[in-house]
Amino acid sequence: MRCSRPAPCRLILRRGSDICKGDRCYCPGHEHFCGSCALAARPQPGAARAPVAARPRRGRCSRGRRPPRRRAGTGARRALHRLWSRVADLDPDDLGRRIAEMSLVRLIAQRATIHLHTVDDALAWRPLVQPTLGKALRNGFRAQLDGLDIAAVAAAGAALLVERPRPPAELGRALAALFPGRDPTALAAAVAYTEPVLQLPPRGVWGRTGKVMLAPVAHALGRPLAADPAPDGLILRYLRAFGPATTSDIRTFTGLTGIREIIDELPLRRFADERGRELLDVQEGPLPDPETPAPPRFLGEFDNLLLGHEDRTRVLPAEHRAKVLLLPARPLLVDGMAAGIWTSGADGIVVRAFEPIRDEAAVIAEGERMLAVLWQQSERTVRIEAH
Repeated sequence: MRCSRPAPCRLILRRGSDICKGDRCYCPGHEHFCGSCALAARPQPGAARAPVAARPRRGRCSRGRRPPRRRAGTGARRALHRLWSRVADLDPDDLGRRIAEMSLVRLIAQRATIHLHTVDDALAWRPLVQPTLGKALRNGFRAQLDGLDIAAVAAAGAALLVERPRPPAELGRALAALFPGRDPTALAAAVAYTEPVLQLPPRGVWGRTGKVMLAPVAHALGRPLAADPAPDGLILRYLRAFGPATTSDIRTFTGLTGIREIIDELPLRRFADERGRELLDVQEGPLPDPETPAPPRFLGEFDNLLLGHEDRTRVLPAEHRAKVLLLPARPLLVDGMAAGIWTSGADGIVVRAFEPIRDEAAVIAEGERMLAVLWQQSERTVRIEAH
């Protein structure tokens, strides 16, 4: 599809520089524009602006980028099918070994959900997301915790967990004995969302089962959390995974506020989208040409690629939003956009496509590869049906 504007041009995207050359620009669906046919970049104080990169598809631009940390679900299988679309040559046994030896740890972090972190990232980033966790606690348990000294509950809970790791239900019951008349579930949540705690293995280990057992992060790892962490690293890691992105996108994922001055100091590439909003990216971030094929990707429920930014239409068409967002639905990406949802079971994978998929063979091949590694006991069958 050629740009229908009177004076189309060709936007050449290269690593490290975006240069418009000649008087022709490939703009499929107006996904990309250059300054001569759409919107010229606006200069910002202290930063050189590159030509416009309008509405880059998350599913395409994220290809080849490393996520900040991979979001884990309630068990190893959910974590693994998220990682499948992100890590080349994924080895479930190696991942399980790293979780078992606690070089990778599971804890509540960004977006108030369980994430899988390296130890260094967990110690550096957990303090940064505390405001987000405090807000989530208030929103979820305001009535049950009204009038209660949350700091005192958190301290009491941490002391109980130092004695020995406990599941949330047991922790809640022990706290209810100390704070009579209060809901045990809310008390346990007050600890989990206020005191940095992690989930001990075997929870999340491939091939093993285990209930959630909580322990204080610093006590379990034998290292203190960062005393005064700088948000620069978290911002840059986000952009390496999801850039180009707006400042609002960064806030949505990280929960950080007051980051405008920090962003202005970082050595970032700067673009503008078709609405004139500033897009930010790391210097080395790949920007695929619009014609670059994006292979099918099977994502997990509530995947960061969908929820990790404010403008979700770059990966999820508005007309399909209600079929995916805020639901336990696993999206299928085709050409970088959500094209259906999928389920798995003993009979293989079933894809319910929103619209006819042009290259069904590629979707089936990717599904079969995933089944061969993650669901070896299932039939190696991928069926595509209409939604």
